[in-house]
Amino acid sequence: MYTFVLVLFSATLVHSTDVRSLCYGVCPIRRHPSSVEGMWWIVLATETTTGQCGLYNNQCPCKCIGFKFTSCVPEPYIHRYNVTIVGYDTRDCCYDEEPTLVKLVDVNSPYLVVTQTNLQTGESVTVAVLDTDDGRTFLLCYVCDLKTKRGDPVVFVLSRDIKGLCPATIKRIYSTLIANNINPNCLKPISRRNCPIYVG
Repeated sequence: MYTFVLVLFSATLVHSTDVRSLCYGVCPIRRHPSSVEGMWWIVLATETTTGQCGLYNNQCPCKCIGFKFTSCVPEPYIHRYNVTIVGYDTRDCCYDEEPTLVKLVDVNSPYLVVTQTNLQTGESVTVAVLDTDDGRTFLLCYVCDLKTKRGDPVVFVLSRDIKGLCPATIKRIYSTLIANNINPNCLKPISRRNCPIYVG
């Protein structure tokens, strides 16, 4: 009985320090006390064209791709967010919505690797945060083990300001991508022109 408990405990320790292995080839950042609650907008991303407007379809007729984060978990170490991913469909003149749960893979790990679960379909992906300024203005995210139709990694940059990011921040993001062996040229600007106010 004691042997079984010790083995199980050891396995838990190994798992809790090894979330980086879920995203082979990239280096997720370490967690810091911060909150990303509020509305964020995708300003740069690899081109995706699958399904409704949102993270996986950011091309025309889709624009204004956003993430609205809320949480009932107290700061400073928030490990779980309810997220509504939205994208404006210019054909239907409305926002498509995707209710999503985002939570840390392991609350005991120092690294910022999360599972992102679509609450309508139950499908989940693992996402590594490669860089952020502690959630003040931007998040650089990498969807693990997923490629676009062109074979590019699925990478997206979230900004709190719908107007975008300053040149110094973009330079920092490009440097982080290069350090993770990702070509910055795979990122394209995502249209945020004349976005209707999202009131969800």
